[in-house]
Amino acid sequence: VNAQSELYEQYEKRYNYTTPKSFLELIALYKSMLAKRRAETEASIQRLSNGVTKLESTAAQVAGLEEDLKEKSVQVEEKKAQCDAMIPKLEEEKSKAGDEAAKANVIASAATEKEKSVMQLKAEIERDLAAAEPALVKASAALDSLNKKDLGELKSLGKPPAGVDDVTAACIYILHDGSKGKID
Repeated sequence: VNAQSELYEQYEKRYNYTTPKSFLELIALYKSMLAKRRAETEASIQRLSNGVTKLESTAAQVAGLEEDLKEKSVQVEEKKAQCDAMIPKLEEEKSKAGDEAAKANVIASAATEKEKSVMQLKAEIERDLAAAEPALVKASAALDSLNKKDLGELKSLGKPPAGVDDVTAACIYILHDGSKGKID
């Protein structure tokens, strides 16, 4: 190559430079390393730009969530204040309900006592009625046996014997239907 370069210089009057092969290999190695480094740098740039984009979107979402949190915290405080305001009312109503329940229990126990006394009284009345019913049947039979002659005899008595006037008053009271006014 050098001999041909010298000939070329003699005929053409131009100088031809030659580069050693090792230098050309060095340049090729440099180009390949440069391309590899550029690819790695581009990949890093892409990865970092994606990371920055994600960070920005996350920051925007966090800001939105913080705004929502502020709004919700205000609402929570309002609800808490309402609840705090309702607690004394509820305590008061609870105590009133307790008082009313106590009164109702007292009334219920009184009603139970009254019911017991009424049941005892009813039992006594039924027992007295059962005892008086045969006498009522006899009295009814005796009234059925009365006739006009017996009533005339009763009228003729100026001063009836003791007990006759009581029996007559009881008969009048039983037979009176209330249509002609009050019984004297």
